[in-house]
Amino acid sequence: MGVTITRNTTLPDNSEKSDFHNLVDTATTTVSITEAGTVSGSAITGLANLPSAAGIIPVVNIETVPWTDYFATSTIVGWSAGKTGTIYYKKIGKTVFVNYSITGTSDSVNTTFTVPYTNVNVVTFSAGYALDNTSTTNFGGISMAANGAVVTLFSTLTATWTASGTKTVYGQFWFEATA
Repeated sequence: MGVTITRNTTLPDNSEKSDFHNLVDTATTTVSITEAGTVSGSAITGLANLPSAAGIIPVVNIETVPWTDYFATSTIVGWSAGKTGTIYYKKIGKTVFVNYSITGTSDSVNTTFTVPYTNVNVVTFSAGYALDNTSTTNFGGISMAANGAVVTLFSTLTATWTASGTKTVYGQFWFEATA
């Protein structure tokens, strides 16, 4: 299996540990411990009593974090009342992934929607599809201000929209949340 387990040694935090510690993966095989070991005489029952030298311990399995539809909750600007679509998000640690698709009749030159988390850094990039005034398609621009939760959409990299006709946007982006 390519794994070496050393028992009864001292870990980097200089406290004596017994049972499973000092694992060295000598191959590219996934290693898992199915028995609880001991840390300072206590059984490992959760993340709270792991030694600080344990390194980064993932808190969540990214495959089991569900996508959540935020469309009904989001404040969406730029379409009349008949708009349809989805705004899905998935938060893993501090990273928020967003997948959006909105279509309807344009009623504003400004187009925005909100997300449930505040952004740490400024996000500005071209991503996604933009249909402006029924027939003009472009790669649309996306922007989020630092410390904000409003996503601004552009019909091109920086252009506003036509306030009539069909407006459709869809794409994906991600950002670092403040918490």
